[in-house]
Amino acid sequence: MNWSSFPSDHAVLFSMLATCLFFISRPLGLIAALDAALLICFPRVFLGIHHPSDIIGGAFIGIGVGWFVSCAKIRVPLSLPAFAVMRWNPAAFYAGAFVITLLFTQVFAPVTYLAIDAAKLIRMVVSL
Repeated sequence: MNWSSFPSDHAVLFSMLATCLFFISRPLGLIAALDAALLICFPRVFLGIHHPSDIIGGAFIGIGVGWFVSCAKIRVPLSLPAFAVMRWNPAAFYAGAFVITLLFTQVFAPVTYLAIDAAKLIRMVVSL
C-alpha cells in the first residue's frame, strides 16, 4: 500500500500546533508558525518530498483543526475527561500524556504503520 503525499502530514500537524499555540500566546504562535513554515514545510518542498499543494492543503487542514479544537464549545467538553482522569489517577494521566507527546514527536508514525498493517491483515482475511 503506497501512502499518499496529499496532504502533508507534517504540514497538518505543525500548522495545527502553531494555531493552538497562537490561541494561547500570539507571539509564541507566530514563532511556531514561522518554525513550521521555514523549518518543516519549506524543506519538504525544496527536497522534493512534497509538492507545494501538498503543503498548502495540509496547512489549511491543520489551521482549521487547530481553530476548531481551540473554540471553547469544543475545547471544554474534549478536555473534561482528561481532567477527570488527571484528578482520579494522576500517574495514568501523565503516562498517557507522555505517550501522546512521544507520538507527536514521531508524527504518529507508529499509529500509521499499525493502521497500514491492520488494513493488510483485513484484506488478507477477506480474500480467503
